[in-house]
Amino acid sequence: DNDQITWLEQHGYANAKRLSQQIHVENDWEKAVETVLGDSLQAVCVDQLDPVTALLGDFGKGKLTFLSGDSDRQLALTATHGGRLLADRVSGAAAVKALLAGIYAAEDLPAALALRGRLQAGESVVTPDGLWLGPNWLRVIRQGGAEQGVLARQKALEEVEAELETTQALADELNE
Repeated sequence: DNDQITWLEQHGYANAKRLSQQIHVENDWEKAVETVLGDSLQAVCVDQLDPVTALLGDFGKGKLTFLSGDSDRQLALTATHGGRLLADRVSGAAAVKALLAGIYAAEDLPAALALRGRLQAGESVVTPDGLWLGPNWLRVIRQGGAEQGVLARQKALEEVEAELETTQALADELNE
């Protein structure tokens, strides 16, 4: 939205990286991470939140999310029910761990259902195809074939950029 872009430009955050640019997700888990993080994938990554909160008085309309990489607040996440946490399948920005706290990664629906009965309040489990279950809730998001997720687009962009670098290096070599 233009209001958010203008505000970010006015306050020097226009070129700040978004969370989706800062993380790498294991193959086949992109949809699960997108289901869980949703709009947070577009969070503006900042070093600290305090300077941002001081500027919010003139943010009039729209929706922005900021994510701080405060290094003194690293979370130690542990899996209390066995199994693997979704956070273990994501690397990059350490701040993403806080957003994924208490979320397990199950290989399929039967495994998710088996774990669901042991979940506590605030815990949930997600499958690679984005089926997300809590102790008493279920969320599923199905998109049409033309809609590609943020993480899939980011991965494709990185692959194209790498290919372009290789091609440019080859072209430079041939020119010499």
